[in-house]
Amino acid sequence: MTRQTTRLDTYILQRGLFARVARKLGIDPSYVSRVANGKRNDERISRAIEAELKTTHRKANSAK
Repeated sequence: MTRQTTRLDTYILQRGLFARVARKLGIDPSYVSRVANGKRNDERISRAIEAELKTTHRKANSAK
């Protein structure tokens, strides 16, 4: 049986992703969240989020 992703799961995954990006860039995770949600604009952070998503996706696919 496949487990469905809940909103809480998605929130937890996002928080982890934002925390990893923030740690790599030496900034606050809440700022990363604001950039991801379109409330702020920062190209460096946007690129870092995209790179982290690709890395996470690649790891998830290789675990299958």
